[in-house]
Amino acid sequence: MHSKKCIDLHIHSRASDGNLSVSELIEKANMHNLCAIAITDHDTFKGVKKCLQKSEAYGLEVIAGIEVSAVYRNAIIHILVYEFDLDGVFAQKIEALEKRNLRNYIDYKKGNKFVYIREYIDAHSLLKLVRLEGGTAILAHPKRVSKNLKKLEETVGDLTKKGLCGIESFHAENRLFDQFFLRFLAWKYNLLSTGGSDFHKEGDKFGKIRWNRKISYQYLLKLKDKSREYKNEIDQRDKIWGK
Repeated sequence: MHSKKCIDLHIHSRASDGNLSVSELIEKANMHNLCAIAITDHDTFKGVKKCLQKSEAYGLEVIAGIEVSAVYRNAIIHILVYEFDLDGVFAQKIEALEKRNLRNYIDYKKGNKFVYIREYIDAHSLLKLVRLEGGTAILAHPKRVSKNLKKLEETVGDLTKKGLCGIESFHAENRLFDQFFLRFLAWKYNLLSTGGSDFHKEGDKFGKIRWNRKISYQYLLKLKDKSREYKNEIDQRDKIWGK
């Protein structure tokens, strides 16, 4: 049993740019005494689907997750999405986008296209879509969004108005000051704080952030509570409109 319930909500598998298979990640999670993980591959559900199938045999809780690349003010930001329906509209749209990008890339490699142009979902559209399905959207590694604290706060404030649920306050790159500032932003804008190692390969931190600090299960509980809140709002709205 896990003496202290700890989690890692930001892990990549071979399904995107990670070096380990899903089975290897599950074994690694058990070795590190984690009680819950989220496979958050870039723009694909292939890894998390495999992980959900295999996790029961290990007694490990797996959270459906993905790291979506989205366009925001002519730049690409990453949004971590959790607690969504793998058969819902959000998942269908992301999978359709993945297939289009793969087809465009194959056409480019075959010489049918002069350039490969990758498609991205708009960040505001993504946040709206996730919220409508009761999912939770978290701004990944906020330090990469902007090193200017004022601009970062402006971005967080704007995205919050569009449906952002939280920010990744705990990340392997974050210094102590970064954690304090991001938690302050979370408090100021009534957002959740979440965390993960952003593991890709051996040598990266796993189940830990800087100074080998672990991430408490309480942050996952808050994430689940928020998702239930959103889904209850959807149920109430549907009852009012007779759906």
